[in-house]
Amino acid sequence: MIPVILGVSLIVFSLMHLTPGDPVQLMLGDYAPAADVTRMRDALGLNDPLYIQYFRFITGAVHGDFGNSLFYREPVMTLINQRIGYTFRLSLLSMLISYIIAFPVGIISAIKQNSWLDNFGMVGALLGVSMPSFWLALMLILLFSLHLGWLPATGVGTWRHMVLPAITLGTSGAALTTRLVRSSMLEVIRKDFIRTARAKGLSEKVVIYKHALRNALIPVITVIGLRLGSILGGAVITETIFARPGIGRLMVDSIFKRDYLVVQGITFIIAVSILIANTVVDLTYSLVDPRIRYE
Repeated sequence: MIPVILGVSLIVFSLMHLTPGDPVQLMLGDYAPAADVTRMRDALGLNDPLYIQYFRFITGAVHGDFGNSLFYREPVMTLINQRIGYTFRLSLLSMLISYIIAFPVGIISAIKQNSWLDNFGMVGALLGVSMPSFWLALMLILLFSLHLGWLPATGVGTWRHMVLPAITLGTSGAALTTRLVRSSMLEVIRKDFIRTARAKGLSEKVVIYKHALRNALIPVITVIGLRLGSILGGAVITETIFARPGIGRLMVDSIFKRDYLVVQGITFIIAVSILIANTVVDLTYSLVDPRIRYE
């Protein structure tokens, strides 16, 4: 985990400093005196050598201190803490929607292979994977907000404000997980131990849910774990379209304002969350498959 975090932080730091544009110039305006620009760059430490700036960033990140935002003039962690709750709740709801849809559809498609249920489920999954999230978000706003007036299009407040963003964010995950559950189940239900379980007279429900599904979960858990970590980053487009004050929208605003300390902080947190999710997945394998624990 440590080498990956260092690598990600170095790449993000380098890209932000190689991108054209001066944050101080954006804050002071195009006609600011050169002396004022130099004085502010010195005060913010932007005239220090890059290796000193990077060392300052990485040592502060270890202690949860990403410095002060160049634009908002607040600690980066304060800005993130104010907004991460919105993103976290949206991510949990979108994942709940994904798996409520994915597991039943994937299991039924595998059991009823080549039936109309299977074809219907796979066509839906293909559409879900193929649709760009920004297009889906705009179509949902057009239908449910503008035409029907059932749900608000932007902002936060009640649970109704989360429905459209959660559906947008969860659709691609539901489609991907559905296809994976189906393929894993098809592979498992053809194995000899499933045939033996049926020969023993076990009910089909026990065979499917206790024996087949549990053995098919390993690749599914891998994808779920990756999505758990990356969904924070995936909320960038969704939060921007639906005007939600989460860390995704904060990152987009900070990129346009060249507030690279905020961008570095958010990217660092997303990278750490993905690594933690992968570690949890590795530990979960032994709970699902006893053979891993025995080995």
